[in-house]
Amino acid sequence: MDNYDANKLLLRLQSLTDSMSEMIEIAMEDDQISEDEKELLLNVNKNIEEYAKRVISSIEDGIIEESEVEWLKEFEKVIKVEAEKIARKDQVVTRDELALLEKVISILETDW
Repeated sequence: MDNYDANKLLLRLQSLTDSMSEMIEIAMEDDQISEDEKELLLNVNKNIEEYAKRVISSIEDGIIEESEVEWLKEFEKVIKVEAEKIARKDQVVTRDELALLEKVISILETDW
């Protein structure tokens, strides 16, 4: 594949996985995790797990197809949109929810 190799995909996945740990730390800064924060964290984690499965599937045959990379890029948009929907579902985005969103979005919006 032209611009994508297994290491690049694995580094991207590692960044997302690391962001999950950082998001938990952010959520715990006030020593509590609200129900909205919990829902946001669980949703992002579920989506990162799905993303990880696709990364592994993409690299296991040794050939990373353009369609696989495009799916991953599109799924990153899904992760972002779903996280934003959860944060806004009650029409109130708390400071903690905003910090969680900013963390995951900062990773998702970095260039490949």
